[in-house]
Amino acid sequence: MTRKKNQATMRDVEPLRVYALDSTTIDLCLSLFPWAHFRKTKSAVKMHTMINLQGKIPDFILISTGKMHDVNAMDHITWEAGCW
Repeated sequence: MTRKKNQATMRDVEPLRVYALDSTTIDLCLSLFPWAHFRKTKSAVKMHTMINLQGKIPDFILISTGKMHDVNAMDHITWEAGCW
């Protein structure tokens, strides 16, 4: 059985890169960290982490103010072609 010139096989297809983006808020003392203002009486920083689900090491980490939403953190990521 012969294969047509443009027909791809499973070996020709690159595996999908799937990422997970999550964040955690780290509470800080407002009197010691006034630059990290989060709420009226609190300060905090947020760590946004993107992990390739096929690996164990984060591909991207961003430390921001506690008010930054994950959607806004995505603007700082350089995305690879073909990732999900």
